[in-house]
Amino acid sequence: MPLFLFVSGYGLVMKYERSGRPKRVSVLQKTDGEPWPAVPFLRRHYTKLLWLLLTGYALFMILSVVRNGDFRGFTPHTVIAQLLMYINLFPEPEKVIKPGPYWFFSLMMQMYIIFRIVLYKRSNTICLALIAACTLLQMLCQPEGAVLNWLRYNCVGSMLPFGTGVIFARLCNTSEVPEPKKEQVKYILNAIISILLICLSAIYYYSWFFTPLFIITATIAIVRMLRGPLLKAAAWTGSVSAFLFVAHPITREMTVWQYSRYHQYQGLLLYLLASFALAMLMKFIYDALGKLFKDKNNGQGYNGEYDRNDDLDGGYGGYANENINLTDDSGR
Repeated sequence: MPLFLFVSGYGLVMKYERSGRPKRVSVLQKTDGEPWPAVPFLRRHYTKLLWLLLTGYALFMILSVVRNGDFRGFTPHTVIAQLLMYINLFPEPEKVIKPGPYWFFSLMMQMYIIFRIVLYKRSNTICLALIAACTLLQMLCQPEGAVLNWLRYNCVGSMLPFGTGVIFARLCNTSEVPEPKKEQVKYILNAIISILLICLSAIYYYSWFFTPLFIITATIAIVRMLRGPLLKAAAWTGSVSAFLFVAHPITREMTVWQYSRYHQYQGLLLYLLASFALAMLMKFIYDALGKLFKDKNNGQGYNGEYDRNDDLDGGYGGYANENINLTDDSGR
């Protein structure tokens, strides 16, 4: 999850703040260059999240009814809260969110609100102050208390990785061409040190809050070291990552529970294969619909601003997105 949040913050800045992108009307700007009000921006991103959520939520609900014979775990107020993406605000969200991973949709909506209203084109000092305040607030909570649990389900618990992505995107130099040999040594050392810090920081309560930072630095170093087929495999996985997130609770419901006591490894393999297969199918359908709407609207998509990668940009896992380049500063 820290990686998804980091990439989300990074992608939003690269898309809406950094220069050098293809010139087209942005959802954050009118044709005269003036910023749009927050509502159109948030409405558009809510709609993008909702399409993904509806796809997975409907499939999971159908599967749950077929398996259990009733709507066990689904009530009108929880379904409405999930679709309107405020279910994380319930006192004990882990008891009402079904399927469990879909709480992330509500969290991402909170992060979009914070980015547009608080962080968009404002000083990094504001971002750092927000990160510090959210981290300190969590540190003041009881380690196993209900308050900390609630904060971790909401934006307070996710501000550190998200804000890190925002600042990283603003400060990184994407035009610099690195020296391959020196860079490889640097990334290897970075990965080793980061992995050690992950293990050490996870031992103690207060240092545990900074573990996401080391997960991010380790991942960036590892991705930067990838070459050839491994890099292509990682990029392909990134292209289906949002759909994989939507698909995996559904396939888990179909496979893992049947192999929870016996044949665990066979069940895990089936779970992975089924998840990727369903994610690829969902991506194919979404791409086909996008192309259909683009052709009908003379190059404009669902909402008049069709962009093949736009539906995943700034979302939860578009690692291979054209706007999120973590592989190599030289553009390779």
